Amino acid sequence: VTAGENARTLFAPRATSIDRPAGSVPGLADRYTPKKPSTVRVDTRVLDDLINIVGEMLITRERLQEIGRGLESTELHLNLDRLRVLVRGFQDTIMTVRMMPLALVTDRLPRIVRDLANELDKKINLEMHGEDTELDRQVLEMIKDPLTHMVRNSADHGLEVPTDRRAAGKGDTGTIRLSAHHEGGHIIITIADD
Repeated sequence: VTAGENARTLFAPRATSIDRPAGSVPGLADRYTPKKPSTVRVDTRVLDDLINIVGEMLITRERLQEIGRGLESTELHLNLDRLRVLVRGFQDTIMTVRMMPLALVTDRLPRIVRDLANELDKKINLEMHGEDTELDRQVLEMIKDPLTHMVRNSADHGLEVPTDRRAAGKGDTGTIRLSAHHEGGHIIITIADD
């Protein structure tokens, strides 16, 4: 079993910057700007709690905007707009932290296909594309077993043994293709065999 286009980037470091408010201590932000990529383990329950807090912040911000609509305070409206931007940025950052690459699920597929090929006396080539496509961690957990089951079905039932493939005018080696990509706000994962 070979894996085509199998180069993976699990986590690409993001450039970060900290806005320093006027009058802040010079050099303070530089201490918190990462010099090299680093990681921290966080319990997923903490991320879930942060997402709930963001939701509450959004509700509170909406209530404050509703109260402020009747007031003629430019300063209040400017600060409410700033709060909207900050809460949205916080929400986007938390959601990004929950995103994980599909490769965390597909990494084990080449071994599974190789073992099945040996067991079934078949020649199988596994091609995977789009493994860097990111999904929410809960979605990854939900699709892990069904995805593995579909790849196993392709190897077991979709691809013929070499003699049957030759009789059908095909090459000895069958191919299973797994691809993933973003399309219109959705993640499309396709499994196909020849």
